[in-house]
Amino acid sequence: MAKGREVFLAANPDWPWTCFFCGEEVWSREDLQVHHMDEIDFHNDIGNLFAVHPGCHKKWHAALKRIRLKAFRARAALELPETAL
Repeated sequence: MAKGREVFLAANPDWPWTCFFCGEEVWSREDLQVHHMDEIDFHNDIGNLFAVHPGCHKKWHAALKRIRLKAFRARAALELPETAL
């Protein structure tokens, strides 16, 4: 099975690419990372793959991690202990 980067480059061989997050151009293959929009690493359909800068990609996943942690904490706070039943 081809990886997302391989699929993206086969469909978009010419640079510069546009970073999905900041809109600036990605000028080299070394600076190119490919983001899976649905966050599923093996879903490599070309419509799910977007060019991103490494820094933008890192910021996105850090923010997503914080959001997921807040949601987990909120859900945990709503659960009643068994003794309350």
